[in-house]
Amino acid sequence: MSYSIETIQADLITGQIAMYLAGNGNANTNALKGGSFDNRLPKMLYMEETIIQNIYNLNPSDPNLRQTTNYLYSLYGIWGVLAEQRQGQLSQNPPTITNPNPITVYVGGTATFQVSVTSTLSYTVQWYRNGVAIPGATSTTYQLTNAQLTDTGATFSATATSVAGSASSNTATLTVTNPLIASYWYGSTNPYPALIGGSDTLTYQGTVNVTAGQPIAVAWPLAAVNNLYNVVRYPATESTKTGYYNTSTNSGAIPNAVFEAIFVLNGFKYIVTRVAVSWSSVQTTVTYS
Repeated sequence: MSYSIETIQADLITGQIAMYLAGNGNANTNALKGGSFDNRLPKMLYMEETIIQNIYNLNPSDPNLRQTTNYLYSLYGIWGVLAEQRQGQLSQNPPTITNPNPITVYVGGTATFQVSVTSTLSYTVQWYRNGVAIPGATSTTYQLTNAQLTDTGATFSATATSVAGSASSNTATLTVTNPLIASYWYGSTNPYPALIGGSDTLTYQGTVNVTAGQPIAVAWPLAAVNNLYNVVRYPATESTKTGYYNTSTNSGAIPNAVFEAIFVLNGFKYIVTRVAVSWSSVQTTVTYS
């Protein structure tokens, strides 16, 4: 975008005429004060006629005219540069943005949503929850901490904006579930026959939280490690644990001489010792992986 010198000169002349009337045509200016519009209209037409009459009588060497011209020309120059910059920016493409992935976390967990933005211009990012802007969420990553069951079903999206335009991602849905829990039991009676027969009447002494896809670490109480049978029960949706280890017994395999085969009962998987065992009295944490 550019301005011709003719356009600038015409505008400057109009501006100088207004200054002329304001400074030297007090009588005409005062004539416009007060009265109804019908009374003022003839006076305004008269002033316009005066402008036309004086347009060619302006002295180009008048210092006020030169100063006004230089000042206004400098403003036109700034506006012209900004306009050209703006036009160049608008001719570029808006940002592009990737879509965040849906996330499932357990109660109390942290859900991290992320997008990537590509842009040749500076841009800003804004995250939305259920279509409403999240205050302060202006990074390409957004974290929801301490997720609760009431957050289940919430949707999250992001918008990237530059002067060339905006781009919005698709929404990603958050699912919050109760934590996976493994239960453990220990006792002097072999529980395997009843369990394999489809009956679980055990009263489990403790539980541990399970991270999906990760080993299950059970810190057996000292009372459980003295020649007793052990049972670990965990959700059947969790990956199967086929090995065990601790610092005293080294590594082992499930099933082997110590453990019965893993089996599923009523939505749970079971790891049951084949014989009464005694874990180390120093290291009682057994990890099932």
